[in-house]
Order: sequence, then C-alpha cells, then structure tokens
Amino acid sequence: MTPPHRRLSKAEFIALMGVMFATIAFSIDAMLPALPEIARDLGLENANHAQLVLTSFVFGMGAGTLVAGPLSDSRSSKRATGSAKSRLASSSNASRASRRSERAVL
Repeated sequence: MTPPHRRLSKAEFIALMGVMFATIAFSIDAMLPALPEIARDLGLENANHAQLVLTSFVFGMGAGTLVAGPLSDSRSSKRATGSAKSRLASSSNASRASRRSERAVL
C-alpha cells in the first residue's frame, strides 16, 4: 500500500514550475552557440540545417507535453514510460542507421 501524498505548498509549486521552465530555456541556450559545431560534426552541406536540432527539441518537448502527459494520466505511468522507452530505442536505432545526417535529425 502506498503512503498518502502530501500536497505541494504554493511556494513549492511555483519554485518547481520555475525550475522546469528554466531547464528547457537553459537547454536551448546551451545549443545556440554550438550550432556551427553541430553543423560541422554532422557534416551538413548547409550550415542552416543545424537549426533542425532546435526544431526537433522544441517539437519533442511539445509532443511530450501534449501526448505523453494525458496518456500517463489516463493509464498507468509505468506503461506509458515503457512505451516511451521503446520508441526512444527504435528512433535512436533508426537515426544511427540513416545514411544522411539531415535524416538522422528528423
């Protein structure tokens, strides 16, 4: 039997939301100066295609919020986590097997 959960106070909730949003902003800010190096490491013909990394990140965060959140709430979070892990593994294998780096980012 699981123990009852304690509700967060208003200050704890605000601090938690602030840290979560700041983590996303810090992730994007860390990638921006590295875009030329990302383009070089991926061997892109057009350096502007490195911006797809940011696009993929933002799309992934949005899709995670819109899809995984309600799925996790309506079903067991253990099942949703297992499904997410299997999708991550399959997409990682697909990007590793791709011949062109632009396709690996997509």
